Amino acid sequence: MNYMREKTQDLLNAGVKKVIWYTTFDKKVMVAEKGKRWFITDWNDTIDIIDDIKLNLDELLKAEGIKE
Repeated sequence: MNYMREKTQDLLNAGVKKVIWYTTFDKKVMVAEKGKRWFITDWNDTIDIIDDIKLNLDELLKAEGIKE
């Protein structure tokens, strides 16, 4: 997790507006934005990607016939 935190901070420092990590081992999502509180949630939550684009990875996988 330290690697993700350091890499995320490096990306934000370089000017990236938002960093989203999807981790397969624990089915979590980490969302980080410069100047905002970072958070970790579950795959089944809907995440704002950019503008009006949202993603719920759990729903997408189920729609594609991929089971947990």
